[in-house]
This record gives sequence, C-alpha cells and structure tokens, in this order.
Amino acid sequence: MQKIHNPHDKYFRSTMSDLRVAKEFMQQYLPANILSIVDLDTLRLHKGSFIDETLRERMTDLLYSVQLKESKEQPVYIYILTEHWRTPQRLIPYYLMRYSFRIIDDHLKQYPDKRPILPVVVPLVFYNGKKRYPYSMDLFTLFGKQANLARRVFLQPFTLIDIGAIDDEVIKQQSWSGVMAFVMKHIFARDFIPCFKEILPLIHRLELLGAEQYIISTWYYILQGKTERPEDLLDLLKEHVSKPWEEQLMTLEQYLRAQGIQKGMEEGMQQGMQQGMQQGMQQGMQQGMQQGREQGLQEGLLKGKAEGKQEGREEGAAETQCIIVENMLRQGIDLQLIAQVTGLSPDAVALLQENNS
Repeated sequence: MQKIHNPHDKYFRSTMSDLRVAKEFMQQYLPANILSIVDLDTLRLHKGSFIDETLRERMTDLLYSVQLKESKEQPVYIYILTEHWRTPQRLIPYYLMRYSFRIIDDHLKQYPDKRPILPVVVPLVFYNGKKRYPYSMDLFTLFGKQANLARRVFLQPFTLIDIGAIDDEVIKQQSWSGVMAFVMKHIFARDFIPCFKEILPLIHRLELLGAEQYIISTWYYILQGKTERPEDLLDLLKEHVSKPWEEQLMTLEQYLRAQGIQKGMEEGMQQGMQQGMQQGMQQGMQQGMQQGREQGLQEGLLKGKAEGKQEGREEGAAETQCIIVENMLRQGIDLQLIAQVTGLSPDAVALLQENNS
C-alpha cells in the first residue's frame, strides 16, 4: 500500500468537510457561551488556508462561518487549527492571532464597505500529539516578564494625538517636538505667515541647540504647504535668520524659484494642452467632415452600383423563374408540384396560369 503524504491533514480535512461531522464537533467542543448564541444549522465551510507555507507540513486549518441566533447580518467565523506534530508549538496563540487577522482581512476584501464592521473569529485548536499539550493557551504568556504590560496595551484602544484639538500654547511649551507639532497643525492654513511668526521664538531656541537639520526640514516643509505667498515667507525668514544660515536661505530661495518655474511650466503645459485640444478638435472636425463627404460619396456610388446590380439580378431571376413556370404549365404539370419545385406559393403559380391562359 502506497504511503500517503501528510495523512493527518488529508484525513482531518476529509472528515470535517462533512458538515454533519463538523456540526457535531462544534456542539461538543465550542465554548458554552459561544454555542448558546450561534445557529449551527447555518454552518458553512469556506475554501482556502491561512497558515504560513513553512508550517503547512505540521498544521491544518479549516474555516467555517455561522450566523448568530439573534442577528443574521454579520457572520461569526469559527477557525479550527490542528497541530499534528510530535513536538508541539509554543507559539500557537500567536499563530492563531495572526491567522485570525488574515481571516478578517479576507472578509474585508470580499465585503468592501465605507464603514466596515469586523467579523468575530472564534479559534479552536485540535491537537493529537503523542504527549499532552504542555504550553499555555494564553497569548500574553508569550511576552514573558512583560506580560502585564502587554495586557495593558495590546489590543486595547490606541492612544490618539489629535493635534488639531490641542491648544497652541500647550504645543509651544515643548522645546523640541513643539515646532513639528505646531507646523503640522497649521500647514493647511491659506496664510501661514501669522502662524510662522508665532513659532519664531521656538526656531531660535532650536538654533541655539544646534538643530540645523531640524530647522532646514521645517522650512522646506512649510514651503510645501498651502500658503498663497511663499515669497513673503522667505522674506520673513531673511529678516529673522542669523548669518550662519544665509547660505541655507540662498539654497531655499533657489528651491522656491525652481518650484515657481516648475509650477509655471505645469500650468503652461496644461493651458497649451487645452488650447491644442480645442484647435485639434476644430481641425479634426473640418477634416473629418471633408473626409466624410468624400467617403460618403464613394460609398454612395458603390452602394448604388451594388443595389442596381442586385435589383438587376433579382429581376433577371424573377423573369427566369416565370419562364420556367410557364414552360411547366404548358407541359400540364400539377400546380402543387410546380409550387414545390420553384418555391413559389400555389396562389402565385395560379396567377401566372391565369395571365398565360
């Protein structure tokens, strides 16, 4: 008998693909608080695997979906991971988390929505190793001595720094990050000059601290903003900058000039394209009309000739058919037989007989 490669995987998949087997399995092993709220009559098996390629020799996975008893709008996924290796894996909780997020990602791709709702994934692990499973089933134990810290921050609501909601005076109290936060808060202002004047003391302080690259990056970033008067911003910089920065300002001025040239070129190209399209459309319409008239005349002549030939052929064929019918009538052939042979109706044959009598 030929040895089956990876028999555990094939056998588990084969049996658990039978929904009768899977349903009874769920009834037996799902946690009671989950079993009480799901409708196993809606159990459905999904195709595909979410396991890393390198682990598929030792693990198998199956994904089912099931509806809640109280709501049919959003399915709950039941994810079964089987561990069939002699040496059990300590990282199983981590793998379950990673594969669960892959399932959620797959769900979002299948059901795109402007306000997506994430599905719940219930993980189960089926282990058939020779020894009892020796490791913790709790993900946080994998963090070792930092387990308590992980519990406080991992999968908890994230910390939001909504800079637009923070008062400017609070931001300006920060010696280093204050400039970055203030500039990014106000970068979309149509006139950034008043904002820039507010942070000049902070920039001078950074200058004393030797933060040259920080200041240069800030200047370039400000000039990328929506301000309508970048030249005025540059003049303001010149008024308040110290001598060691004059060379950097010259570079900045060149950059601003290049940006202006680039913008002018882009606008010029855009206008040129629009004008070119209009002229091209007008010229194209004129040429098209001329070509259309010429082509229409040629096609009309050809069509007229073709129709004339066709009419001539049809008339000739009709005359020939009349002669054939007349000859058959003279020979006393039955009217029905003449109709069958020529394809004419019996009435048409009878009419020809009357005309020739």
